[in-house]
Amino acid sequence: MIGVDDTDSLEGGCTTFVGYNVIKRLDEDFEVQASDYPYLVRLNPNYPPKTKGNGAVRISLELNGVERGDVVETVIDAVRRHSRSEEGTEPAIALASGDVDMEPLLDFYRSALVEVVQTQSAVNLAEKLGVKLVFLRDSNKGAVGALAALGADLSGDHTYELLAYREEGMWGKPRRVDEKSVIAMDQETRPLTFNSYDYAKRRVLVTPHGPDPVLVGIRGERPDVLLQALSVLRFQEPVAGYAIFKTNQGTDAHFRATKETQGRRMTAYSVACPTGVVAKNPEVLRGGHVLFSVKDRVGETRVICFAESGQLTKVVRELEIGDEVLVCGGTRWRGRSICMNLEKLTITSLVAKRTVRPPVCPDCGRRCKSKGLRQGYVCPGCGRFVREPEVIEVRRDIEPGTYLPDSGAMRHLAKPLCRYGIEKTNDQAFGLIGDWMK
Repeated sequence: MIGVDDTDSLEGGCTTFVGYNVIKRLDEDFEVQASDYPYLVRLNPNYPPKTKGNGAVRISLELNGVERGDVVETVIDAVRRHSRSEEGTEPAIALASGDVDMEPLLDFYRSALVEVVQTQSAVNLAEKLGVKLVFLRDSNKGAVGALAALGADLSGDHTYELLAYREEGMWGKPRRVDEKSVIAMDQETRPLTFNSYDYAKRRVLVTPHGPDPVLVGIRGERPDVLLQALSVLRFQEPVAGYAIFKTNQGTDAHFRATKETQGRRMTAYSVACPTGVVAKNPEVLRGGHVLFSVKDRVGETRVICFAESGQLTKVVRELEIGDEVLVCGGTRWRGRSICMNLEKLTITSLVAKRTVRPPVCPDCGRRCKSKGLRQGYVCPGCGRFVREPEVIEVRRDIEPGTYLPDSGAMRHLAKPLCRYGIEKTNDQAFGLIGDWMK
């Protein structure tokens, strides 16, 4: 198993592209091929120094008599050639044989999903398990992602992403993918593909916007469907190659790995999912962001829903004090206290919302008028005095259920609503299909 991380920078590069080229080199030099789809492993999305989606890559191989040392040298050379080392990246490679104890690696992966893990913890664990770590620069920063990628367990729920790459001469230029073909692809293959097009904002979601080598990324449930989707797309630029990755994207893996937050305080730059009641009515901030708070038995958590979340922001505005909710998201410092950036809202129950108005006179049926604050009401027709107002229940504009940001604002790990009810189980993995990589 080969884990790779920290090969890209804000100026360009992509760790999946490095993994793609590692596999190509091994096939060309030794005819050693992957024994499973390469893994695209997304980790804690709140880690401050991350680039883009905080993704690492794992490659699993059967050596079939090829010398391990030769393979390792080729892997190191391929990672060095395709990393953006000149732009401050600190690539790390983790190498392990099939008899390594996976349980500690799985625990490490789960920690890296939800909190900030120190690099020395990765180095110590690798040494204990006999995992070889290779650093291409003096720093060992990439060790966390590389080691966590080895421990990723995708035997349960998982998805796939087909990543097609650009020719080097096109890097940094606008991507030339026909928008109508993206819509046609989405309509032909959904819900077996997801988060391909944002119809509300008329925005293509399969194309990234940075200078990296990725042309398109198609996310879906099955490898064969991704190849079908690719065949529908029309490009006005060459496709240099592609590969299908198995991934934890779209699975809520970070929320599922979150330790129970009841009974402990939150820490910054981690993932949390507290359950409680709304303690402060939503406040609309400048820019359309909405701030509210949720109280559980530990304390009160401030939660902010950004305007870019679209429909979720509208739902949050309708919350009332006393509503029972589950809020999931990442934590950051806001001022002097920790605040959660909302990624998912589940409303368990809603309080009754009531309003008062002057009562109807029981004698003549006319609407009474107030005599002043806490002074009761008087009928303008017959003069009868009525003490209590009429209390009526107001219909709430929201209902119990799960609410998410618009597709264009969702993070990689967040599970879209179209996947609810079709999550995979341990017996639903797909073997390598023909043309999974070119």
